[in-house]
Amino acid sequence: MEAFNGRFQSILDTAARRRVRAYAVKVGIGTAASRFLLLDQAIVLYACMALLRELLMLWGCDPPRFRRRCFCRARS
Repeated sequence: MEAFNGRFQSILDTAARRRVRAYAVKVGIGTAASRFLLLDQAIVLYACMALLRELLMLWGCDPPRFRRRCFCRARS
């Protein structure tokens, strides 16, 4: 387990820290340049969702997409 943490997990954590830092800078610049509260909120929300998607992909998870879901009724 220590070998896993030392090699693989530390590489993922480093990559994740870089992504979080990059998004934090982007959001900071975007909200500083914006004068409107609604635009600030949209920038933050978009960045949070994009960061979450990237982190899920980094860790090997398939992020859910907005799909049209069909609910089938059980036939009697």
